[in-house]
Amino acid sequence: MLDHGHEITFTPKRREKDRNGHWLDWCRKAFLELPGNQATTDELCAALQADTNIAPRLDQRLDTGRRSGARWRRNLIRALPRLLGVTKTGEKRGRLSVYHYDPEAGELLAAAAKRRRRSCTGKREASMPHLRQQQ
Repeated sequence: MLDHGHEITFTPKRREKDRNGHWLDWCRKAFLELPGNQATTDELCAALQADTNIAPRLDQRLDTGRRSGARWRRNLIRALPRLLGVTKTGEKRGRLSVYHYDPEAGELLAAAAKRRRRSCTGKREASMPHLRQQQ
């Protein structure tokens, strides 16, 4: 397709993967340092920036998404739903939701997930064993 003599091409934007797998550990550590294991995303960000071991590792480049801000903030927000034991309390501080981390629930959910993974490994029976007999 041409537009004013120039060819228009569409190249889909590939999402950059965050190869740093420490986000869940960092979020867990930040929750445990905060009072009542409750925080908003801004409070979690402040806790991560205050930690002298974590702050130098945060990716300060601007995010290419809709909102301006550092990439590490986007990665933090994406890690929260994957952190076992984190729930929204239903409260709001300002315009931000409050999250609660329950370490015991997180450990129980992680142990259950590990058991499920262990039971799913290994050779399974075919879903249609009658097809195997015909061959």
